[in-house]
Amino acid sequence: MSSTKPLADAASGTIELRDLHKSYGDTRVLEGIDLRIEPGEFLVLVGPSGCGKSTLLRCVAGLEEVTSGGLFIDGRRCNDVHPKDRDLAMVFQSYALYPHMSVAENLAFSLTVRKFDRDEIDRRVQQVANRLGIADLLDRRSKQLSGGQRQRVAVGRAIVRDPTAFLFDEPLSNLDAALRARMRIELKKLHHDLDATMLYVTHDQVEAMTLADRIVVLDDGIIQQVGTPTELFERPANTFVAGFIGSPPMNFFDAQTTGDTRLESADVELVLPQEYSAVDLPESVIAGIRPTGMKLGAENLAVAGLLRATVEVVEPLGAGAYVHLVVDDTKAVAELPADQARELQFGDEIELSVAPEDVHVFDAQSGRVLRPGPREVADGTV
Repeated sequence: MSSTKPLADAASGTIELRDLHKSYGDTRVLEGIDLRIEPGEFLVLVGPSGCGKSTLLRCVAGLEEVTSGGLFIDGRRCNDVHPKDRDLAMVFQSYALYPHMSVAENLAFSLTVRKFDRDEIDRRVQQVANRLGIADLLDRRSKQLSGGQRQRVAVGRAIVRDPTAFLFDEPLSNLDAALRARMRIELKKLHHDLDATMLYVTHDQVEAMTLADRIVVLDDGIIQQVGTPTELFERPANTFVAGFIGSPPMNFFDAQTTGDTRLESADVELVLPQEYSAVDLPESVIAGIRPTGMKLGAENLAVAGLLRATVEVVEPLGAGAYVHLVVDDTKAVAELPADQARELQFGDEIELSVAPEDVHVFDAQSGRVLRPGPREVADGTV
């Protein structure tokens, strides 16, 4: 068996989930997942531990059985299709390399099992090794490799198959911070080169933001929001997404509405954009402000909001700093320029201004966003 298709020409793969459910007995893990992954898209599943993201990936791979609903790959229903017949390549967190094999043998294994011609196997192995910078490692065993080298071999073993889509289950979590950052760049470049469909699982929202074309935020087996990194950061659908996406996460303050466009508490006086005058806000809400939305010093309260805060800790970060605060007995973080932050000390009482466009408003009961505009935007359908 051989193939004349260029390795770089990735297969066009569409993956679609329709009302997918997964349970273990009475324990619900995934509930009503509706999702379409477009050909060539880099889609990232993100959420806290136990939210169901790895289970969802394993359902797509065929390593877990779907309880109900439909799983379609390139339009073909694959609920009962054996994993080896789904034409998907998976990279595991543990890399899952065969220790008794050389790097070349690990890369070639899937092609050898499928009885490809020897010349074709050698061509593909060499091409992948050159692309990933591991050509000089082909004769080594996996135990002789560093963590980063093992990760490259695991990715190469997936690439050499030329699959319909790639599945990644937290492949960078075993690497140190510096190597993880470098490998994020390599994966991004690899996706650009292959133009392949990639479904990627991580608990690291920074990883999700830097890699994804779109992000799926999961919590308790339910999709909270789907959108581009910018959409999720700037227009979160609820307090969960707002608190999960962004580093540091969004700050939240309980507040009362006092007029069409004003929110207040003991140490919080916020002004909302004028469009909120047409929104029927409840009496009690949650105000959300990104750390970058806080500016040191008070401005004209007719056009800007005000926070009165107590400084707890200052974390210098070079050009800027994270200033940890207490506002209304609530912990908060402001991201300020270094020249301002270095003047602050523990216990300082400060005032911070907040522009109306930097205030997010959420329902105090449901946590859902409250904002002007079409209902589908307010519901987080992006």
